[in-house]
Amino acid sequence: MSTDPKFGRYCDECGHLIKNAHKIYNGLEYCGSCYPRVFYKTNCCLCAGPAVAHKRDTSPSVCTQCTVRNRTCMRCEKPVKRAGLIIKGKAVCPSCVPYFKEEKSCGRCGKLTSRLSSMPSAGILERICHACRNKETHITCSVCRKYRKVAKPVAQGAAVCNSCTALIGLQHRCPGCGCSVPGAGLSRCRPCLTKANVDAELSLTVALFEHRWIKEIWKHFGLWLHDRQPHRTVTLKVLRSHQPFFERLDASFTSPAEVTEQALVGVFGTQLLRKHLLATKFLRERLGVAVSSESKALSSENDRIEAILFDGKRKPWGALLAGYAVFLAQRTLARRTVRMYVSSAAEFCAKVMINSSPWTAGQLERYLARNRGARNNISTFVKYCQREMKWDVEMPQKDVSVRALVDPVQSVKKLRNLLERTAATGPEGASMRTVSEVLSTALGLSPTKIRGLRTEHFEISSPDISVVIAGEHITLPLELHPFAFRLLELSNQANIKVSLPKGRPRSS
Repeated sequence: MSTDPKFGRYCDECGHLIKNAHKIYNGLEYCGSCYPRVFYKTNCCLCAGPAVAHKRDTSPSVCTQCTVRNRTCMRCEKPVKRAGLIIKGKAVCPSCVPYFKEEKSCGRCGKLTSRLSSMPSAGILERICHACRNKETHITCSVCRKYRKVAKPVAQGAAVCNSCTALIGLQHRCPGCGCSVPGAGLSRCRPCLTKANVDAELSLTVALFEHRWIKEIWKHFGLWLHDRQPHRTVTLKVLRSHQPFFERLDASFTSPAEVTEQALVGVFGTQLLRKHLLATKFLRERLGVAVSSESKALSSENDRIEAILFDGKRKPWGALLAGYAVFLAQRTLARRTVRMYVSSAAEFCAKVMINSSPWTAGQLERYLARNRGARNNISTFVKYCQREMKWDVEMPQKDVSVRALVDPVQSVKKLRNLLERTAATGPEGASMRTVSEVLSTALGLSPTKIRGLRTEHFEISSPDISVVIAGEHITLPLELHPFAFRLLELSNQANIKVSLPKGRPRSS
């Protein structure tokens, strides 16, 4: 197309502006005035019929009918009677046009595609993709149940396609079972269609199995699935999803007598039995083999323990964890308890990065401070390291008032920020909240514990100041002495205010 950015479309011969081209030849556009001057009438070299040739073209003239009769699509090479696009004199069929167009964004969903179109008759003026357009114009027909262009709505919001417009209310007998089916023709009902699909699938897949009893069970399973819900449309998909279950049965057992509860749990495990729940239910009805919830729980715990140990093989503490699992297996413990012990030990080893030497002081305390519920589980691991590994480790006392800092680096940063905040006013002007935060961060106590301290909790003997908590004497550094005095001052003021009787004015 010959287009000027400022004025618009123009003729390639005279340069005048045009609305539509009278003739397009080799990519050039000609207006109605230039066409009779540039093109002349002649005879076709193939059929001798009338043809039109360009005055500067020296090649043999061919009429339009002969050109269309012999041309093919430049992409798929199929015959093209009506071209959807002409590129450098070569035709492109309508099916291949999207492959030669630039991808643009859909006006609704924004998806990049070369298949954009509008539909003013349906009120769609913007250029949108086919998926967005079909949402407005297509629906599942209430008669033939096919996704087609809707013709008109009927009662209760149902819709009918163009092919079924004249078939509303008509019914016919199903060739398979004789039940009534909507519409005219010889189509079968949904149960008969599903049954035919299942029978075809069973006849094709039965050759995959080696043992005869598995072949019979596989056929009965397909029929059992269909009979449970005959009108279900996904029966064939469900049947195919359970085929690996029966293939493993065929590879693991030679006769039905070998299929027991313990054997099924050992071959499949809890995860696969849960995935193939319908197949497991069928085996219970067919062979009388039921897998109890206790067996599933036991298998699940064993699988989780094996997964933890397998993951630990690639870690430095893998050998330690494997030995710990053997140690637990020798004791009369439930598998769930063993799994919890091994899981807590693996998590602790990953936190402190244990190699071939015991953990350092404070690491176990910090781990228990973050994971208070893991104390009972991790105590067995500590005992194992004491007795079997001969490590000098022990569990920290449970009722210690002052615990190790969970994150010393973070505590130092927090303490530095608090001291910088009080540098302007000094400890003498600090509030109770600031003083309690400074002392709690430095000592590893809770702010509530600090605010509950009174004069009797302090031992002042120049030049030292100690805090007595649960029988433990904590000597304060010299830098914290002003904060200790400020805490006592604020505590005494609070006690005086609380002890004043109600209704009497406070003295200044």
